[in-house]
Amino acid sequence: MNNDIIAIASNWEERLRAPKGETKDDPQVWATSFPHLITLTKREKNLNPKAMITYKRPTTIGQLLTN
Repeated sequence: MNNDIIAIASNWEERLRAPKGETKDDPQVWATSFPHLITLTKREKNLNPKAMITYKRPTTIGQLLTN
């Protein structure tokens, strides 16, 4: 069984990249719990124009206790 899997994996050509024709240009979203980090600088926008930052509310003590 192991030899069969190794033989299949050795012939597999696209294991490290997305299949051809299926690349998406979705925006890259980062979540942060620090509200002062929500805005991107001009340099960050130039480096990655599709980058977006969203606010993620940090966990509260009540949530930690109930979980």
